[in-house]
Amino acid sequence: MQEFFVDRDERGQRLDKYLRRRLPLAPSSFIYKMLRKKNITLQGKKADGSEKVETGDRVVLFLSDETIAKFSFPDEHMDTKNREREKEADTAYHRLTPLLGPSPVLYEDENILIIRKPKGILSQKAAPSDLSMNEWLRGYLQQKGETGNFSPAVCNRLDRNTGGILLCARSLQGSRDLSALIRDRKIIKTYTMAVHGSIGKPGRIDAGLVKDRTRNQVRTADGGGMRAVTVYRPIQTGRLATLTEADLITGRSHQLRVHMASIGHPIVGDPRYGDPALDRRLLSRFSRQGHSPVPSSFRGGQLLWCTSVTFPRVDDCVEMQGVLRPVAGRKFVSPAPEWWTDLCRYEAGGL
Repeated sequence: MQEFFVDRDERGQRLDKYLRRRLPLAPSSFIYKMLRKKNITLQGKKADGSEKVETGDRVVLFLSDETIAKFSFPDEHMDTKNREREKEADTAYHRLTPLLGPSPVLYEDENILIIRKPKGILSQKAAPSDLSMNEWLRGYLQQKGETGNFSPAVCNRLDRNTGGILLCARSLQGSRDLSALIRDRKIIKTYTMAVHGSIGKPGRIDAGLVKDRTRNQVRTADGGGMRAVTVYRPIQTGRLATLTEADLITGRSHQLRVHMASIGHPIVGDPRYGDPALDRRLLSRFSRQGHSPVPSSFRGGQLLWCTSVTFPRVDDCVEMQGVLRPVAGRKFVSPAPEWWTDLCRYEAGGL
């Protein structure tokens, strides 16, 4: 027999999922059979696996040590795997921290973190050898000595060359609630971008998108595809470039980049949907003026930044009534680089 007590990082999940983590090599049929025969109990009572476990709940396995060992990873396997993850996280923390700028953590509590990602760094791995904000996040918590059974993770993704705000979970319940808000479009995300051309008034783009997964490229589709809606407004209109804010009413892959290009205002520096000739003309001309020139650290990529996220109020949805209550109704801001504004102000004749 073995007994376990649910910790804070494990609360909120179904009992059957909790058991699969404890017995990763056991078939589901075995777990449900043991539940039916009351060989596995929750709080001393028979359970069917659909129950939600809470902090401190007692789960007892009335199984032999040999059976439990058979369906568990060997201790040496888990020790090796954990050491590898810890080393990876430590490497990511020390390599990426100098690139993040001062105070990259905008908000933190025991369930979520809100952090700022610079352009040029991945949100999540694209290949096994990559270091991303996901690994940095684990390293950050390791440095503070705040590790647990739940592996912290980024919940919303930004393209490598898009900077700004990332929402991250550090508990299971935080992950569940934050992911639900993102999925249901209940968090308002505002982006700032520098686009080619002069935009004089706000607009709305309602155009479906189709993704070619083999090429990782998206295009608009007349009367088809996944519906995508963007609302945009100019905040600094120039002759050759406009600093623009946009709200994602939907959140499709590459949505802003494709939508702005579709109306003749591609995002400056966009290597996939932009105009390289216009980029070279605009950026080189601006750099020659001596007014807040393009930083030497700029290595290309779209001038697109997630500048703010606003959470719903407590009364707006059930997710804000639990572990996310501390951020209910709050807005978090991460301004885009100042030189983007100067780029468009110069073209407006303001410099």
